[in-house]
Amino acid sequence: MADTSATALILFIAAVAVAAGVAGIITGTVGDISDAIDIRGDQITEEVRSDITILGDPGSEAIYTEDASGNGTITVYVKNTGAEPLTTRSDHITVLIDGTYEPISQLIDPSSGDTLTQWKPGEIAKLQIERTLTAGQDYRVLINIQGSEDTAIIYLKPSGSMDGTGGSIDTSIVT
Repeated sequence: MADTSATALILFIAAVAVAAGVAGIITGTVGDISDAIDIRGDQITEEVRSDITILGDPGSEAIYTEDASGNGTITVYVKNTGAEPLTTRSDHITVLIDGTYEPISQLIDPSSGDTLTQWKPGEIAKLQIERTLTAGQDYRVLINIQGSEDTAIIYLKPSGSMDGTGGSIDTSIVT
């Protein structure tokens, strides 16, 4: 009978040890999941508090210009419509035109022409993208800043001759 008691005691100790190990693993896993949820919640809060809107003036020829050499510049005005200041660092701003990354060098204050050093809620920034476009086509422009993004479609409608003899490009933007 002593052998049966010793065997039962050994099995009981083994079961308690296994249960303690499983409980430790579950506690660690639950802690990791909780930390991940906290981090994601903070990210979502930041995304909700930051927001942008691409502003457009349909028919404005100021959206797209070409110099005498035919090099194009797209000018987009973006308003910080969120509750938080946004970054002005160009390496934190993503601009895609038809899915192709386009670098920008700086955000410009449209009223002064100076480089923006702080982009407060309600302020408008001017982005200039060096890219030559083709008349008669539309282009999807996506701007992402700190997780907030907006998309606009730029359509270049040919108007007259584009060979430097007085023709122009009629541009419209749809947000």
